[in-house]
Amino acid sequence: MAKSNYGPRSSDTYQAGVVIVAAGAGRRMGGLDKVLGPIGGVPLIARAVEVFERSPYVDAIVLVLGWRTLEQGREMARQRGWQKVRAICQGGRRRQDSVRRGLAALPPSAWVVIHDGVRPGIDLDMIRRGIEAAMQ
Repeated sequence: MAKSNYGPRSSDTYQAGVVIVAAGAGRRMGGLDKVLGPIGGVPLIARAVEVFERSPYVDAIVLVLGWRTLEQGREMARQRGWQKVRAICQGGRRRQDSVRRGLAALPPSAWVVIHDGVRPGIDLDMIRRGIEAAMQ
């Protein structure tokens, strides 16, 4: 997590922006795009986004997807009513290109979290601990 020049609005509001990167080509999975694969009936990417949606530490989310899943991701955001997702953009050729595109689409934030979208094991306590550790 990196600190920007924008400070928290108050002691109980953290202004964290999150870039969720899920633009991989799925080479290790034989071309299968795992971000849309269901776990318990919920797409993998939705599990990650929805934890950040519920976090009081997070104000804005940018979702970075591959060209194959971009439109499905936009439709999923509409259907699921994600309120904190500010942008859904297409990733780049390499992971660092995708992160750069996500950061460019993120509104100014006091704190930035970069999350691998196919790691759905994130929970609210991890987010809290990460933001609080960065603030020290």
